[in-house]
Amino acid sequence: MRKVSFFKRNCGFLLCLALLLILSLSMLAGNSFAKYSKTVVLKGTVKYAPQSSVAMADISVAPCDDIILIPGTTINTVTSVTVTWPDDAVPAYLYLELSGDHAAEITSLGVGWTKLDGADNVFVYNNGTALTEQPAAIPVEGSFTADTVPAENNQMLQYKAYLIQQVDGVDAKDSFANMDSSGAAVKTAVAEQAFIPASAECTVDEKEYTVTNIGNIDTVIRATVVPNWVDDEGDPYYSIADALPAITFGDDWTQLTQDGVLYLYYNGTVAPNGKTSPMIASVGEYTAPEDCTLQIDIMAEAMQTEPTSAYESAWHAVFNGETWTATASNP
Repeated sequence: MRKVSFFKRNCGFLLCLALLLILSLSMLAGNSFAKYSKTVVLKGTVKYAPQSSVAMADISVAPCDDIILIPGTTINTVTSVTVTWPDDAVPAYLYLELSGDHAAEITSLGVGWTKLDGADNVFVYNNGTALTEQPAAIPVEGSFTADTVPAENNQMLQYKAYLIQQVDGVDAKDSFANMDSSGAAVKTAVAEQAFIPASAECTVDEKEYTVTNIGNIDTVIRATVVPNWVDDEGDPYYSIADALPAITFGDDWTQLTQDGVLYLYYNGTVAPNGKTSPMIASVGEYTAPEDCTLQIDIMAEAMQTEPTSAYESAWHAVFNGETWTATASNP
């Protein structure tokens, strides 16, 4: 009797078993694929898609001018967010986050912006409703009160704008809080605003008898004028017999004697790099003592024009726009 191998006797069975194994593996692979796939369309609305496949509007924040911090004044921070919408752009939420110096002091950004609940120094536009189109430039107008002048020119306020794709069923608050994990498309833009310390400084031209504002803010000016005889070595020479000449002061200066000192107050304000009119109109005739000359020393002070309480309390004088009046003894 001829012997038949196991494989020949059972080849049909083994073939069926192999086909069943292949079918099972195919079904398993199909189920695995279905398990990890993600539906991106729900009721015709884009729910999630990578940034590369979503049409988003472009945003930018306008460059900001430097701001001079004058103590006691209201500082207005102004910029704008520009949004450019392509025809097929998806709806998106618009936010602006403030950080850096004075960010926490700004509580409003003007029309259309509201504080985002649960986020520090973040504002959302359009009452938290997603935008589909918007005028190109959206104003941003904040303010705060400067209490002190920074010691150095290193204070900075940063504006960071976010445009976050609206995900179906997710509001503006959650969209911002979960932007890193939600998979929504995000675009950002940044601008910075520098704060510069206010400087009220001046120099005197003793030939022209004028005072120049070398600071960076508008100032009021006052000065004292002290004539003296000086000898060949520049030392003061005091002589009762040799009277000092009469000095006629300019019409643009108010003369106020405070605590025995004659002060000249300039009847105007002086802008940066501007100067006063001459405080001395003429010097009378005189004969100097032997080996002496006439020296007129001018000492000037400059102070910020706003708020007026700054110079009024320091100088005990008020300015009505035309002339000065003393209010009390000079400290």
